[in-house]
Amino acid sequence: MDISQAKFKTTLSRGWIQVCPVINHSVRGLCAKPYHGHPKGCPNFAKKKGCPPSAALIETIFDLTKPVYAIYHCFNLKGHAEWMKQKHPQ
Repeated sequence: MDISQAKFKTTLSRGWIQVCPVINHSVRGLCAKPYHGHPKGCPNFAKKKGCPPSAALIETIFDLTKPVYAIYHCFNLKGHAEWMKQKHPQ
């Protein structure tokens, strides 16, 4: 079968579940940590509206005394990557 005619097959799972958020505000500091090509951390840190330290804290958006739900969608990333490599070989 020609790859252009092949269909990417995956088993998708989706839904919503009640979750108990784990909140650790120190994670926001990771944006300021150096990484490859960015010795001062993320260039958006303290500059973009949605980035720390000005980004809103989750407890200012959601009432965490009430149930919190997560919507999820599982995706076969490995299968998709393999399919794309066949479709676009280098």
